[in-house]
Amino acid sequence: MSAAIIHWDGLGPVPTPARQRCLSIGNFDGVHLGHAELMRLLARQAELLDAQPWAVTFEPHPLTLLRPEYAQPQLTPLAERCHWLAAAGAVGVLVLDTTLPLLQMSATEFFHQVLVEGLGVLGLVEGENFAFGKNRQGTISVLRQLCQEARLPLEIVPPVHVEGMGVSSSRVRQALRQGDVAAAASLLGRPYALVGQVMPGQRRGMALGSPTANLPEIEPLTPAEGVYAAEAVVGGERWPAAINIGANPTFDESERKVEAHLIGFSGDLYGRTVRLELRRWLRATRRFASPADLTSQLHQDVALAASLEGVAP
Repeated sequence: MSAAIIHWDGLGPVPTPARQRCLSIGNFDGVHLGHAELMRLLARQAELLDAQPWAVTFEPHPLTLLRPEYAQPQLTPLAERCHWLAAAGAVGVLVLDTTLPLLQMSATEFFHQVLVEGLGVLGLVEGENFAFGKNRQGTISVLRQLCQEARLPLEIVPPVHVEGMGVSSSRVRQALRQGDVAAAASLLGRPYALVGQVMPGQRRGMALGSPTANLPEIEPLTPAEGVYAAEAVVGGERWPAAINIGANPTFDESERKVEAHLIGFSGDLYGRTVRLELRRWLRATRRFASPADLTSQLHQDVALAASLEGVAP
């Protein structure tokens, strides 16, 4: 599933493909079940209005410019965010290139200059907690009033709940920071994934009988340190995997790493892109008395990861 992806700074000439669409605006970090519901209802609105449903997102996140000390690691890099928005129903994604002039617009200015005059928006779908404009002064009540004055259709979507609690990017982050990748998956509607390119490491896994793929440059938020069961995707093929996130205290290494053992895989992974879909937390990272004890535990980790339901054989 792919979507048209258009960049715009919100101020210059408007890209024609993004005009006269039904829109939903947000950061959409993670593209969780709440975002998917927005896309579903946006597609329904667009069908009724004989238009296309487009998502509007920001890159980078506005906080990185306004209050960088509060900016959070992203759950999904832009390319993956666009992929999941398309999978949820967006025909296109308009990426607003975040600039200070754009962020300094009042809610009224943003509504009229960007949405109405610039994009010629035909309809909007937003969540109850949506806010826009300088200092987030454009609440959903303000948006409702502006849409009524402009005779613009607006659908306000209540929060989606999982286990009695509203789904949010903050809840996904909290679950990941606790190592609860199963809870994160229930909020996302899919396993949380780490994507990176395999680079040479210390090759200790090879010496211990469990060769690992070292992924040193991971863009999104990495979960709590520990060992996880996962599925690894390489070149369209899936392999069960045991993943270690964190340092290696047995060898007095303090550097935080992501290392994956692909169960049953043989071949060269260096330079290849690997997607790790995290399924379950297995155990905490700890120091072992000897390399032999670590090797024994690694074999147990691999056996458990391979046996879990939902991890590809």
